[in-house]
Amino acid sequence: MKKKHLISIAIAALLLFYLLYRVPLDKTVEILQQTNQIYVAIAGLMAVVLLFIRVAVWGLFLDAYKIKVRTSHLISTFLASQFLANITPGRVGEISRPYFLKRRYGTSFFRILPSIIIERFFDVTTLLIFSSLLLLGFSSYTGQIITVVSVFAILCIVIIFLLIFNRKSKVLSKLVIKLLKSFKATQHLQKKAEELIDNFYNGVRTIRSARLFQIFMIIAFGWVFDALILYLCALSILPAAQLPSILLIASFMGIAVLGGTLSSLPGGLGSTDAIFFLLFTSIGISEPASLSITLVYRLAGYIFPILFCTYFFYIEAKHQF
Repeated sequence: MKKKHLISIAIAALLLFYLLYRVPLDKTVEILQQTNQIYVAIAGLMAVVLLFIRVAVWGLFLDAYKIKVRTSHLISTFLASQFLANITPGRVGEISRPYFLKRRYGTSFFRILPSIIIERFFDVTTLLIFSSLLLLGFSSYTGQIITVVSVFAILCIVIIFLLIFNRKSKVLSKLVIKLLKSFKATQHLQKKAEELIDNFYNGVRTIRSARLFQIFMIIAFGWVFDALILYLCALSILPAAQLPSILLIASFMGIAVLGGTLSSLPGGLGSTDAIFFLLFTSIGISEPASLSITLVYRLAGYIFPILFCTYFFYIEAKHQF
């Protein structure tokens, strides 16, 4: 296991220990026993609906490749990959989508791979803008800090995006070929690597002709939907009068999801939970209630989708193997 993964896992473990040590568990259990189950059920149902919003994005990407995929296969390939993404570190399971599609339709893995990368790029950019703008509206001091950090992060992402996806720069090609030439054992792979890189950039060129604005808007809508899920989870623990504005809670969701990338554990376990906890306690919500909201959101927004996607992973695994 790589050193950076061990470090991130250690950080996540420490954060979880911090939460469990700091918060009186008996009070947390008492609050959870009084949870409004109707709100939790609605939040869980919305989390499943959110999966199909993502399926629509996956379909728009495939339209750009002119790949005719049956609706059942469109759903199963995406949801199966989501199952893997939610149980693997860093959501690396998402790259199984092109693999599943290749096994079903014989499509090129590296030609479709850019769609996954671009989708993740849109995700991060949307969350950065979403969170910074909302926080700016509620706290000028905190908002300015978040905005500066967000703008810097967006600029870095744009620069990296341009370097990787600009075929003329050949940054990716030169780096890979140079590494292969450096070792005798891999020199024979140079030609194959050049072919794969060409397929990758052909896929990027195809994506450029897609309805990127429409894709971006659907992704943004999906994150708003996710923010509503978090609000319902909070509402299942506390009455609306004791909660802040739904917009502020929406900003919490964006910050926590972004912070979850610090953890190599599935679903950003540890770092995401600690950020949720700290954000809710920072606005005056008690520690047991803050931890309860975090746990309920884990159930509705994470566990429910995994259980739902398990069946579709079984379908794809049965077909693949």
